[in-house]
Parts: sequence; structure tokens; C-alpha cells
Amino acid sequence: MKPRIWVDFNNRDEQNCLCLSTNGSIEDLTKFSQVESGMVVTAHGDEIEVDVLLERDGSVWVGVMISEYRDTLAKNG
Repeated sequence: MKPRIWVDFNNRDEQNCLCLSTNGSIEDLTKFSQVESGMVVTAHGDEIEVDVLLERDGSVWVGVMISEYRDTLAKNG
């Protein structure tokens, strides 16, 4: 199972990458013993999730989407 990071899917940069700069994202990132560019994690919100490739953009981590969105409500319902 991939590590999971909470994200705000409305918080994206100009390349459409997910910006992992919200409190929830930062809190989840700090739980990992090591965070590296190229690491694949599952980014999740309240209703959807997607696999992302972590990359560093200056002082902020971003998630490059590498899978289709998955509906987490259907999976849990």
C-alpha cells in the first residue's frame, strides 16, 4: 500500500500539479521517515484519490498526477 497524503484538489500550480502546501498535506508529509523526489504516494481528499509522483518545486512539494482519479465514496460505500 502506498503512503497517503491529504490534498486540496483545488490547490494546483500552473502545470496542473497538486501543491502539497496545506496544513493537512504538510502534516502527512512529516509522518514519513524520508520524503524524496520520485516517491509515489496516494493523494486523497474527501471524495477522490489519485496516485502522484512527488517532486520538489523550490521550497514546496508538489504531486504530479500519474493515475486516473478514483472515487473513494464508491469504494467505501
